[in-house]
Amino acid sequence: MSFVVNEKSSFCLNVVLKNKVGEPLNPITKVEWWVSKPKDQIAYEKQILSDPTPEFTLIIPAEANICDRRKDETRAVVVRVESGVEHVKHDVHPYTVRAFDTVPYPEVAP
Repeated sequence: MSFVVNEKSSFCLNVVLKNKVGEPLNPITKVEWWVSKPKDQIAYEKQILSDPTPEFTLIIPAEANICDRRKDETRAVVVRVESGVEHVKHDVHPYTVRAFDTVPYPEVAP
């Protein structure tokens, strides 16, 4: 699923972790997440959830959604989950940052 967020805006991402048969994941050893730009550039540093549960909400801060140029940019929230010793899964949630703050707006006519 891909969506659009306005530049310098935060948003919430709801995450539900399930096992192969659709039940809540257990055990959850570790949950990490970060925001990435294309070519593996980091837009927001890795965060580690303390005491993770099968359902949680990530708050993606506005500072992760600032465009470098005057055009829309691609981002992805990457969630890495460890369950026990041998099971690791990455989930990627792509989105677009709409470059509102860097786009020159026309003057308002009198």
